[in-house]
Amino acid sequence: MVIAAGALCFCFVADESDAEAAGNTVSASADFGKVGTSITFTLNGDSAYDYKIYRMDGDSEKDKKTGTLSGESSYSATVGVTLPSNEGNYKYDIVYLDSEGKTVFKDSITIKAVKPITLKATITNNGESTISLYVHFLVKEDGKAVKVEGSEKIIDVDAGKSKDATCEYITKNASSVEFCVSSDSDSAKSLVTGLDTWKTAYGSDNDYTFLIVFLVIVIVIMAAVMIWIIRKPVVNTGKPRSRR
Repeated sequence: MVIAAGALCFCFVADESDAEAAGNTVSASADFGKVGTSITFTLNGDSAYDYKIYRMDGDSEKDKKTGTLSGESSYSATVGVTLPSNEGNYKYDIVYLDSEGKTVFKDSITIKAVKPITLKATITNNGESTISLYVHFLVKEDGKAVKVEGSEKIIDVDAGKSKDATCEYITKNASSVEFCVSSDSDSAKSLVTGLDTWKTAYGSDNDYTFLIVFLVIVIVIMAAVMIWIIRKPVVNTGKPRSRR
């Protein structure tokens, strides 16, 4: 009884060690990305397996990529897959096949495709000459101001004029974000307005600007109708009573 239990334990450990020794792994460059952009998969194996990457759309394989792991002492491949144009969570299956076409390893990774939130701020030049201002965007993440990667740019603003600075912010779960545009140029800050002013931007599905404008229009129309009713003169169309 004890011997049988020991043998069972040994077999379990041996199988686990073999799985680790195989060295077949899959990883992705990120678990989310902008719709229509590329996510990179890194594949590693213990042999020159054929590989297949795809996502299922009903019964069809989409975004399918195939190839062979290459190398000498280690085998690997780097594969770029373009995310769909619609937001959503997409599961990608990765399969390693031997020379006979049999599956020797299979894994899956879920990637979220998101639409970026557009950040926009207006910078006004109150000086008497054109200003070239090096700016960047900040967002609040967990209550801390964080610079948006790749948001640095030079803005030229004519004297007495205003100009918009924009950038895309890609985040996995947030439907809105607090942001501002800022600059490290202390000398220019005294000549412009619009810097370091925190605002809120919404994702495409959470932008209530149109609804707010529509409600304001409705309220204005209702107010105009009420004023017209109140100010409308009363016309007495009744006939006078006949005298006795």
